[in-house]
Amino acid sequence: MICNNESLTENDKVMQVRAAIEHRATWLYYLVDEAWKRGLDYQFAYDAVYRCGCLHGQAKHDNGNLREFAENVFRNDGVMVFEQVLDIREDEVIVDFHYEPLVAAWQKLTDDEELIRTLFDIAMAGDFGIFSNSKYKFEVLKRITEGDRVGKIRITYA
Repeated sequence: MICNNESLTENDKVMQVRAAIEHRATWLYYLVDEAWKRGLDYQFAYDAVYRCGCLHGQAKHDNGNLREFAENVFRNDGVMVFEQVLDIREDEVIVDFHYEPLVAAWQKLTDDEELIRTLFDIAMAGDFGIFSNSKYKFEVLKRITEGDRVGKIRITYA
């Protein structure tokens, strides 16, 4: 069923985006599971997701201003989907994530916490790829998959 997005509430839109992200997480889960059954290690997935992140990073229009870059990347829809709290400064961006749809999806598929951590690290390889050729340093300070209630990243000038 195709819906007219103009008739959706903000909460409906957030739930649609979360569902799409959860669907992507489900793909990754089954791809990695099938590869593991065939004797492959997880490195192929890290490498593929990193390359995809590099591709997305090339598409970012960046004039070298961290504040403007962050305001472009961390838009309202992402803020709501991930329940982000942003602290955007001239030389540093801190983002807290209070909800992670990828993890929510994997928790529906398995109770294997080590596998969920591995899947999350694979997914984060995309973020590292995005920043790999940029003027910025991307750091993960806290991870929901490591028992932290809130995930936290920091972006600074490299």
